[in-house]
Amino acid sequence: MHRIVFMGSPEYAVPALRKLAAQYPVVGIVTQPNRPAGRGRVLTPPPIKLLADELNLPVLNVSDDKLGVSLAEKNRKRNL
Repeated sequence: MHRIVFMGSPEYAVPALRKLAAQYPVVGIVTQPNRPAGRGRVLTPPPIKLLADELNLPVLNVSDDKLGVSLAEKNRKRNL
């Protein structure tokens, strides 16, 4: 059995994640953290995070300096 960890952030990745989640068990999403956007510089999640929330999938937000954080560790804490 395949288990998928999806890595992506931009809008064009949304259809790919939607299709994968419909056909395979997606066990987690790795994406960029929320970023300031617009004139008010409001923190805005990446499009993939919005879809992951909609699909109730666990999300790991990573920045370049935190790539060592593991999705397994986050899931372990989540299941406690």
